[in-house]
Amino acid sequence: MRSFTLIFDPDEFGYQKRIEFDGPDPAYVFPLLEREDIGRLATIWEGEKRLASVRRTRSGAWHINPSRQGASGANGSGGASA
Repeated sequence: MRSFTLIFDPDEFGYQKRIEFDGPDPAYVFPLLEREDIGRLATIWEGEKRLASVRRTRSGAWHINPSRQGASGANGSGGASA
């Protein structure tokens, strides 16, 4: 199993949510995202590597923006916005 971190941008109250999860691949993030507000942006990390940002639309579609190859940053320390 691989370990991933899902970091949500701050909501209207300024709360930034962070969820750690294990799975064979990052697709296991989608059931976690379905519980969140529509339109809230989240970033998926594997260790220090930023994998993608993802957002669900009002129509239920997912917008996934993969990170550029080799992108990395401070996982969860303020540098995890899209």
